[in-house]
Amino acid sequence: MSNSTRPGGYDERLVVPLEASRRGAHRARVNPLMGVLPVLAVVVVVAAVIGVAYTLFLRGSNGTDDTATGTGPTATAPANTKPAATSPGGASSTTPATSPSASQSTPAATVNKATAFSVYNGSTPPVNGLGAKAQTALLGAGWTKATLVKGGAPAQSTTTHAYYAKDSQRATAEAIVKSLGVGSAKLSTSIAGSGIVVVVGNDYNG
Repeated sequence: MSNSTRPGGYDERLVVPLEASRRGAHRARVNPLMGVLPVLAVVVVVAAVIGVAYTLFLRGSNGTDDTATGTGPTATAPANTKPAATSPGGASSTTPATSPSASQSTPAATVNKATAFSVYNGSTPPVNGLGAKAQTALLGAGWTKATLVKGGAPAQSTTTHAYYAKDSQRATAEAIVKSLGVGSAKLSTSIAGSGIVVVVGNDYNG
């Protein structure tokens, strides 16, 4: 082909072979793996950060649970499992209001107006008829076996006394002096023997 058929200004050096242009376009094409690598790097970094954060959080929560578990039994454990009744040196809340000794009180002594007893005039200086007056007053008060004994009294006193021999007779002796209105009851086996003896003193005026 002659140069006359080529357009004006045509330069063969500027003509690029078709195969060469194809090879250049193939070399310029970007590898898809190279585009994914930055994304993978970001994903790996994020996953690492999440893993570290989760590890720290899990460790912190385990420490809190351990602390709570350690203090839990101390807070909920009973202070004392023994009953208050067995505590030494202190009064127990379960102690009954009345002790056995208080509940087992001795029966109250009874007054027996049918008791036989002697009446003496033991006044000093002597007051005639004082013993008879006392006997009459006692019979009138219901003491049916009050016996007047004339002669020397087992004791001389200005105060009236009802002597008794044992504790079971005390209530009766006290009731006798109460009927007379004066005197007191005294325990004396040397005077009363085994019963009751009333010695009327100067304080009794009938």
